[in-house]
Amino acid sequence: MNLLTVDPSKLSQEEKIRLVRESDGFLIDILEGEKIKEDLDLQGCTSLIHLPEGLKVEEDLILWKCTSLTHLPEGLKVGGNVSLQKCKGDLDLQKE
Repeated sequence: MNLLTVDPSKLSQEEKIRLVRESDGFLIDILEGEKIKEDLDLQGCTSLIHLPEGLKVEEDLILWKCTSLTHLPEGLKVGGNVSLQKCKGDLDLQKE
């Protein structure tokens, strides 16, 4: 898949999540406003610096080893657990 020609509106939610993982978190904004109906596992996305505003995850949000993530966004809703093991030591859990 050529990332330069991808129209995010034509991708399934699973394809969007796969692109986020394959991009090491750089393409996270394609999930803006999404309601993820399962676990969102982004573990090891070391380039992930933020999560999109209004993200909703019905199950668990797994952010292990997301060492560049500095805060959780306003409006984040998670139905299950938020796993932050081995994230940046100064991760601000206060929403910005």
